[in-house]
Amino acid sequence: MEVQLLLGALNVPRRTMKNEPGIHYPGVAAGAIILNEKDQVFLMLRSDENRNDHGKWAIPGGKVEMGELVEDGVKREALEESGVVIERLTYISYVDHILNEYDQHWVSHIFYANKWSGEAKNMEPHKFDTVGWFNLESLPENTSQVVVDGIEKFLKQR
Repeated sequence: MEVQLLLGALNVPRRTMKNEPGIHYPGVAAGAIILNEKDQVFLMLRSDENRNDHGKWAIPGGKVEMGELVEDGVKREALEESGVVIERLTYISYVDHILNEYDQHWVSHIFYANKWSGEAKNMEPHKFDTVGWFNLESLPENTSQVVVDGIEKFLKQR
């Protein structure tokens, strides 16, 4: 007897289900808004080596690993991608990052890095073409929608 799962109005056999977050079910992600003393945000230009948003500017962040707290995930991702050590975070909000062109859905938690140390730079040049600091009110046109939405929510809370 085949085990069936009810997904919306579809019966999908369990044996055909794949187990990849963001693609076969919503994945959990987290990103950090990192500001410098000039109130500019640190952004990274995503290369084709990323799973989505190729050619778009993004904040440091990524997938939260199984068993990892969201806050720990954003700190880990910021360190891996930018070399920044986040010492204190404030939760801003979440953004549903639905990427129809990639058949992906991520629930992205946005944090503000209140206190951080280190030199923000590109620690993963295979994943990011370049990095830069940008004014919050004049982001590049090709900024990821999740970042635009997250910064908008951040500015409303400020």
